[in-house]
Amino acid sequence: MSESDLTLHRRCSYAPPPAALSSCTASSSPPLPQLGTILYEGPVPPTKGTWLGIEWDDPARGRHSGVYDKTGVRYFEPRVDGAGSFLRPDAKGLDVRGKTFEQALRDKYLDDGAADGHASPAAPSGPRPDGRGDSTTQRFATDSNFDVEVVLSSRVTERFHQLGRLREVGLEWEGVSCATRDDEGDDDAARKPADEALRDLGNRLGKLEVLNLSFSLLPSLHEAARIAGALPKPAHLSLNGNRFRCLDGPIRLPGFERLRRLQLNSTLMSWDEIRHAAASLSNLEDLEFGHNRLRSLRGSSAAGDSSPARHPMLPRLARLNLEANELSDWEELVEELSSLPNLSELVLSGNHLSLLVLSDPSCTTSASPPPTPTSGRLARLERLSLVGNRLAAWSTTVDALAACASTSFPALRSLRLAGNPLVSPHSAEAVVEGPPATAQHEKGHDLLALPSSTRDREALHARLLVIARLPSINELEGTPVSPAERDDAERFWLEQLAKGVEDESQLGEWAKERVRQLREKHEDAARPGDGASADAGSSTRAGPKAKLKDRLIQLHIRPPSSLRHPSTPPLLAVLPSLRTLLLRAQISRAFGAPLPKTRFRLVAVLQPAEGEKDEVRVEIPPAQEGKELSWWGLGDGDSVEVVAVQ
Repeated sequence: MSESDLTLHRRCSYAPPPAALSSCTASSSPPLPQLGTILYEGPVPPTKGTWLGIEWDDPARGRHSGVYDKTGVRYFEPRVDGAGSFLRPDAKGLDVRGKTFEQALRDKYLDDGAADGHASPAAPSGPRPDGRGDSTTQRFATDSNFDVEVVLSSRVTERFHQLGRLREVGLEWEGVSCATRDDEGDDDAARKPADEALRDLGNRLGKLEVLNLSFSLLPSLHEAARIAGALPKPAHLSLNGNRFRCLDGPIRLPGFERLRRLQLNSTLMSWDEIRHAAASLSNLEDLEFGHNRLRSLRGSSAAGDSSPARHPMLPRLARLNLEANELSDWEELVEELSSLPNLSELVLSGNHLSLLVLSDPSCTTSASPPPTPTSGRLARLERLSLVGNRLAAWSTTVDALAACASTSFPALRSLRLAGNPLVSPHSAEAVVEGPPATAQHEKGHDLLALPSSTRDREALHARLLVIARLPSINELEGTPVSPAERDDAERFWLEQLAKGVEDESQLGEWAKERVRQLREKHEDAARPGDGASADAGSSTRAGPKAKLKDRLIQLHIRPPSSLRHPSTPPLLAVLPSLRTLLLRAQISRAFGAPLPKTRFRLVAVLQPAEGEKDEVRVEIPPAQEGKELSWWGLGDGDSVEVVAVQ
């Protein structure tokens, strides 16, 4: 390769030849190449010759942070510590040129050797409908988990014409580095023929709506926009795993103006860069921006301004996914995202949030909704996912969220909190992969205790407490909240307070007001001083007001022979208002094995009616497991059978 090919910040791909891969057998597919960005080209004394300083997308591939250890001299600085290394320009398997969009498209879908591990052709489906026998139709399963149909002909031009039938194209890991090769020219005369060829290619792809260019060698968003702009109706563009040059200021990207969905996961881009490109994303409805090591959304543009005024942007954006970043400041998040006027779903799973407190005078201590709707800072937010964060205390998380819900999140109806210490004292991995529970059923157990698993009890208790505290939500962890379950939840919280499990004096003003309202609503619920025992092992309650425990039903569980275990408890104590899909999860944890709907069905086995001898079996369709247990007629002493699907 010539030295002119080696340009700083150019993307590169490194795939050592198979002979160098001792772990790769003849029957196995070669590993995916390592992708990186060239940040330095030149000598590294005292060694001779030219070296490339490369920051690898996978930090595990790196050996240092751009410093030659023998001299201590820094030659480049990667964005991720430890992700750099030096490589010779003539290293076998190193590609700094990549492919044009058209070349990658031809290699993936048109060449006879397309089935190289990236696309697997099925058997030919027969001659063409027009009767010509020199071509067949094949279907290709691509890396993007969709099928594409390509008509193979003896003439390349005829085969190329069939690209017009494609609606989705997956060119991830195909080494796409540019829209056209002639774009390296600096003058308009050199660019014009290339642009015309690109437009012609786009016209041939008249039905293409979904394009995946993830893990490519594209150097910039501008180059990706050139490709998208050539398509007549692009709707969904995936650019995951690319490393683009940073955007230092506002930029126009005409190719993005028609996009409705954009994926920018694992790009290490900042939120400032989204602002810079926002003018070209006016039709965007869904943005994925996870795994980008974001610690803040405020960025350099707001440095020194504790409350920056944000102009509305991305007017149609309804869903934003910021999962698996390092965001920890809830108030900053709400402030920054208030510039998205149509945001209805926000995914913040896997971040570092520990507080949900807003220092906002509009947050009220009243537990009643406002008499009239408010605009709110995230006025249209309906669904919020906080799975896998660090939320641990009720007063600074759920109670704080509830206190500001009517003013800051008036439309919030769906919430996910699983995997937080608040609702999952044990890690998610422990819940899923832990050994089968062996807790034995005892005569005395706590309210709603699940003899099969302490974890189940904690999870169910947490669900009830969240429902009781958040009167506005009608869906929790993806499961609808019924009026009966809400009633049970409110009573449960009052009984926990009466027993002293939760110290009422430590509640915040909003929570105290909420408790007062619930006691007015449930006059027969237990109250402090009613004689309710704080002993979790007590099997009785003093006074007539402790009624929730009396509603528990005992269900016998009948597992398939493959899941039988001598130490598995045969009973579960549940409320009739429990959703069937939550019962499936409890059974799964009790037996320490997954129970996917595709492999196991649940059957409600009702005791014989009076005067009858035979049990009544009611099959529960998987699609209807959102219904309560009482819907299927299940009562105390009935059974639920787990049946393996044949």
